[in-house]
Amino acid sequence: MERLLVPHSVHLFRSFVFAVFGASLAIGSTHAQTLDGLHDFQLGSSFVEAQRNATANGWELKQSSLSFPYEWVVEGTDLRLFICENRVAAIGKHPSGEFEEFVSIVWNLQLRYGAPTTKVATFMAGATRISLIDANFALASDEHILVQLGHWGDKLSIHMNYSSDIECQAAVKP
Repeated sequence: MERLLVPHSVHLFRSFVFAVFGASLAIGSTHAQTLDGLHDFQLGSSFVEAQRNATANGWELKQSSLSFPYEWVVEGTDLRLFICENRVAAIGKHPSGEFEEFVSIVWNLQLRYGAPTTKVATFMAGATRISLIDANFALASDEHILVQLGHWGDKLSIHMNYSSDIECQAAVKP
């Protein structure tokens, strides 16, 4: 008999959407913490500032091929920017690796920011079983880092999202 663990259905849905589509959106007014590997992209900066940063590093911002109006891929990196009201609302990463890399990322963030809130869920989406482990680190400035290990079908992957707790009210395409 299979067990279905759904600790918080709303959080689970949001995590699933981010894991599959990378569309978890939030907007922050300032950047209080510095995270490694963000290549000077900052929460709350304008879309124009993000474009300048990308160009200065030899990268290009391209709207996601998945037709999400909020998501911009930073070509040449593993980063995605989520733009809301012409501001960087969230920064997503898709680090390479599997379970061991997930543990390493969570361990290092735990040393830096303290223990995360952890949620585990497994459910069916049609004929596909989806299993998720979320480690959410609350930062002092209403920002957070979500690290997620997801497994669906034969695919195991890691997703990271750095964002603010303030929800996006309206998307405006830059």
